[in-house]
Amino acid sequence: MRSMLNNFLFLLSLITNLASTQTLSPDKLPAIVLSENDVSQPEMNIKKDDSDWYILPDGSNLVCDKKTSTICHPFEFEPESDWKEILPLQVIPTGLDIRMNIYKGLKEAKLRDLNLSEEEINEDESENLADLHEFSTFFEKLIKDETVEETLEDLIDYSHDLMHGSKIIQKEQNFIVSKLKDTTVNDKAKDLYLRLITSCLRNNPPAKEMLFIKNVDFIINIIPTWINQDKQLLLKRCINILQNVAYKSTANSNLIDNLELLYSSTSFIENKVKILEILSDLELLCTSDEEDQVNFHFNPHHKSIVKRNEDNKVNLKAWFNEYCDKIQLEFLDDFYLSKFLKTLVKFKEFDNDLKPKTDFMKWIAEQSMSRFNELEENKNIDLVSRDVEKELFNKEFIKIRHEVFGNKMASRIKTPLDEL
Repeated sequence: MRSMLNNFLFLLSLITNLASTQTLSPDKLPAIVLSENDVSQPEMNIKKDDSDWYILPDGSNLVCDKKTSTICHPFEFEPESDWKEILPLQVIPTGLDIRMNIYKGLKEAKLRDLNLSEEEINEDESENLADLHEFSTFFEKLIKDETVEETLEDLIDYSHDLMHGSKIIQKEQNFIVSKLKDTTVNDKAKDLYLRLITSCLRNNPPAKEMLFIKNVDFIINIIPTWINQDKQLLLKRCINILQNVAYKSTANSNLIDNLELLYSSTSFIENKVKILEILSDLELLCTSDEEDQVNFHFNPHHKSIVKRNEDNKVNLKAWFNEYCDKIQLEFLDDFYLSKFLKTLVKFKEFDNDLKPKTDFMKWIAEQSMSRFNELEENKNIDLVSRDVEKELFNKEFIKIRHEVFGNKMASRIKTPLDEL
């Protein structure tokens, strides 16, 4: 009986302590102080609701909501002496105290308290010294021009990791771009710096968001200079970077003009295909209805190859023919075929008088028949064993072949479009 009473009293005291903890005022909240170099906490505050916001591409350094574009806040967080909410997509300066306000469900930051004793400051600095992001020593070597190529190769290996790639872009992108601008840096080193950026960005949405618009514009604006200097390898790296972030460029970057110039100047078919992919991505993003796309960055006249050439029918037809030609390349898979085919549809929607050459019509007819036969062969296979995604693309391909490049009625008569 005494044991039960003791247990009851213990539980009562525990509940009392919890209740007293919950009545703490917000200004008494314990702060979770993060090192300015903590790898696990990028300065870019990537939250679930960040997808509802976007960075204005006009150089105004504002972040606005997608729905109305009327609710905006500065891109850069401006710290104060009191705790202040970190708003979506804001970049946080280094050296701040940061905490999660569990009462409000907000991430907050403030200026560090300067009224600390010397002992407390030394203790804080010693703790932060161990938390310096692991790449600090790498970049110290690069600043001193020590073992540059070896150091960059090591950084490229690390940058494949999502968090490491984000950290490098977050902390060091301006240093990297400064090296690309430096005329004393040799092309081998510049190639490695460009590879590092590409590696950080590939399949890394946070890193793409954190890459500054001005640095995207630099990559685009350097293209004519490197074409004149015949720096083919560096131009190839630029293309790889733009495959990830071309959508972020501003109107001042002459994106379409420079991509057209680069396309006409390169003799490498792989580069041409990648440029066509960039143009396709921009074209499809301009008119995309999908919520997860970033079409809010777009002025179609600046980033649509179709709209860009609406008053230049000769150039419009030339690009249409380029897509008709390159889509027939044997090494292209359905990923590229889908993008290029949808882009051709955009051309035809804009100007139905555009006529493909005979070789394209022969190719698309053969492809359509081959995909139709594949659909017929798979009809008797159980659904679990079938490649549903490929079958859907095959049906879309056949439909486009007839409705855009042939007889609209034929697709309903000759193909099993309603079966799956």
